[in-house]
Amino acid sequence: MHRIVIVGGGAGGLALATRLGRQVVADVTLVDATRTHVWKPLLHQLAAGSFDTHAEEIEYLAQARWNNFKFRLGRLENIDRKAKQIHLAASVDESGNEITPPSTLPYDTLVIAVGSQTNDFGTKGAAEHTIKLDTPQAARQFNDRLINACLRAQTVPRAPGSGHLTVTIVGAGATGVELAAELHAAARVLANFGFENIHPERDLQIVLLEAAPRVLSQLPERLSTAAVRELRKLSVEVHTNEKVVEVTADSVRMASGRVIKSNITVWAAGVKANPFLKSLGGTDVLETNKLNQLVVTDRLRTTRDSNIFAFGDCAACPQPDGSLVPPRAQSAYQQAMYLAQHLPTLIGLYSRRSVPQPVVNASAAATSTSAAASASATSTTATATSTTATSKPTATPPSPPGADTVPPFLYMDRGSLVSLAEYSSVGSLMGSLTKGSLFVEGVIAKFMYWGLHKQHQLALSGWRRTILVTLSELIDRTYRPRIKLH
Repeated sequence: MHRIVIVGGGAGGLALATRLGRQVVADVTLVDATRTHVWKPLLHQLAAGSFDTHAEEIEYLAQARWNNFKFRLGRLENIDRKAKQIHLAASVDESGNEITPPSTLPYDTLVIAVGSQTNDFGTKGAAEHTIKLDTPQAARQFNDRLINACLRAQTVPRAPGSGHLTVTIVGAGATGVELAAELHAAARVLANFGFENIHPERDLQIVLLEAAPRVLSQLPERLSTAAVRELRKLSVEVHTNEKVVEVTADSVRMASGRVIKSNITVWAAGVKANPFLKSLGGTDVLETNKLNQLVVTDRLRTTRDSNIFAFGDCAACPQPDGSLVPPRAQSAYQQAMYLAQHLPTLIGLYSRRSVPQPVVNASAAATSTSAAASASATSTTATATSTTATSKPTATPPSPPGADTVPPFLYMDRGSLVSLAEYSSVGSLMGSLTKGSLFVEGVIAKFMYWGLHKQHQLALSGWRRTILVTLSELIDRTYRPRIKLH
């Protein structure tokens, strides 16, 4: 049976493995460096402690068992394109003990969906003194530091209001804005658990820094204005046109000369693909661009190897107008659905759909959220940089029969939603029904944001498990603290 290996268990990679596994058209294997999946747009809630990972995490092994694919633990280290196999690094536990040794995995078709990482643009001290919310592990690290800082502040013999704790967030994209609101909500809950010196308005100072002229600069201005209005109500300090030039253990310095004392600094400005993508293939590397993204065709096939596909934040996919698909959550979801529908035809297999259907990317479930691909103005603008070759292109083999009938991938912008914790949500919807953009906020936007999460669960788990998970969430709220305290 044809072997399809998917590297990366994010929302896109896991959705693709699940869909292909259900089709039973190939031997599908999902590879990831961790054993569980957490929806990336919820990382800001995990960081603030308002998200129960144990209820929300999806076990890759269980998902594979239920949907007819295999799971392999490991981190992609390199690709042997001639032998058609990938090299996986050894995996270790928190104590450094080896779990699985270095290994290889053969493939007939390889799909790379390793996502992106935060781009600190080489800012002095950013790598050493900031936390980047790229992974659940980083979010948990932030939460541990937050609780520990609150415990220290609680024991300091100072009068209330003297500024016990300052959290600085660099980057006012969706992730930064959502984290600021979530931290304020978390502080309110902490005050009810004996932390009377951590009042959200008096004792916790949340500072949001943005180099662009406004927050959420890649979204409509009305949405940005509404978000700032809500943040001001929460006493969040918002500074725009402030480029960070240096971060130390206890301060953040801007190009304007302003210095902010900071107990915890989070870097949420910018995204880029992992640098290791530039070296995949050894001496015969795959083509990448200046943001380390793999260059792909409009059918998500890499330009130098017809047996390798890439999608999501790690891929630079061209559009008819010459632009690139933006690194957003809805982009990865739409591309995953595109490959789930058309990959069997593109590689010469026969899916249960005997005749390829026109691709439909217009799923409302694909509406963008924070997180994941949250980026401030600098990062999303930089995505349009031109690609740079690193070795001479190889000849492309003839397409399998029927592959020329597959339409190119077309990205459909369905708008954006930004959650402001329990206080509000704001968003703009785009599509044929709105004939432009439709601004939403308040209860309606909060419900739609919640619906996106449910639709993500539905795509992976089906109706039965999604209903059961939702019921368990409602029950948990009756006896568990609203915030993680350990």
